[in-house]
Amino acid sequence: MACFSAKQPFTPLNADTGQARKEQMLDSIKSYYLINCQTDEISSYGVDQNSPGQFQDIAYIIFTSGTTGTPKGVVISNKAINNMIKWMLSWPFYSPETSALSFFPFNFDPTIFILASMSGWGGRLTLLDNEHLSHPSEIINTIRSNKISFWFSTPTLLLKFLLMHDFHCKSLPSLSFFFLTGEGLPKACLRYLAEKFPAAKIHNAYGPTEAVIGVSTSEISINDINDEGYVPAGRPREDIEIFIDNPVGDKEGEIIIRSDYLASGYLKDGLVTSLGTKHNEYPTGDLGFVSEGRLYITGRVNRQFKYSGMRIDPLEIELAISDVSGVLFAKLSPKKVMDIVASIHADIVLEEHCVKEDMQQAILHKLQENFPKEMIPSSFTFTYSSQVKLTKNNKFSPQDNEP
Repeated sequence: MACFSAKQPFTPLNADTGQARKEQMLDSIKSYYLINCQTDEISSYGVDQNSPGQFQDIAYIIFTSGTTGTPKGVVISNKAINNMIKWMLSWPFYSPETSALSFFPFNFDPTIFILASMSGWGGRLTLLDNEHLSHPSEIINTIRSNKISFWFSTPTLLLKFLLMHDFHCKSLPSLSFFFLTGEGLPKACLRYLAEKFPAAKIHNAYGPTEAVIGVSTSEISINDINDEGYVPAGRPREDIEIFIDNPVGDKEGEIIIRSDYLASGYLKDGLVTSLGTKHNEYPTGDLGFVSEGRLYITGRVNRQFKYSGMRIDPLEIELAISDVSGVLFAKLSPKKVMDIVASIHADIVLEEHCVKEDMQQAILHKLQENFPKEMIPSSFTFTYSSQVKLTKNNKFSPQDNEP
């Protein structure tokens, strides 16, 4: 918030992001200040206090997963974020009495979203990090003691709490509003939420980082689940135009966002490049359709997926795994529970001489150095090259190589 007030561009870095990835980001932005609130030392790699700062009219830079094997910096202008804050302050469901709880890490743009909005409304905000998630009973006690009224998280995280026996309206009477964003909201999660908190207001929102995360939102209920089982992701903002690129004439197609308030571009070699699309248009890579003015998300055009609200590009992680000596091939896949990505699995082909246990440790070490823990697979399947079965097209398929 100090950087916002001083109109100084910033990049948030999460404490548990691998050192190598932090250094890539710092080298990319050529920062001239590094603020570290942790007790652990951090390398000053890429920080030049003599740098005058090369970014003009930039509010912040958020890094996302990239297909090249390096994080991709999305550059957000002051114009874009100020317009976003103006939109948020127009919402009728906040007040100075609002007591909000957010679980998003600092390197994830919904944190900027909630910090800016709560500062504008004058409410109270409690921020929890991933460390607290290993103690869910303490979080429930925090909700009670702080009289939390507003829950702000991804559907994935919410579902974990909905499955707890003491997470319901009688146990937590102050909790009356749920704002869900960062990924699609499955119907199962919505139904659980409506059953456990029948009087609560539920808002579902949508928006990629390149559109300053806030494109659409609206209040929803279980009555809004359509005949195909999809939950609406809200109605578009007045200054946003959403259209569906469906050249074959189907209802479903790629979601295209047209706006004067998109990201300024991507950061490359210290320079801001364009989004690589038509002026004021951004093809999201998300599949969806619009019905009765509401937007519905149905999937992805490419292999990317959302996990805990973070956009994951499997290729970036696969390239890192393939760099480990002894790995011949790696393929990532999301594992779903009730239509929510619950974990990431890696299928890996090894050279014959490798020891599987040693390889798993080497791969984990490589990934922990380069990625936040949300991007690291939680399970692995190893196959030796002599045992690999290929498809009719001579391709590797994890499904065909299951034990």
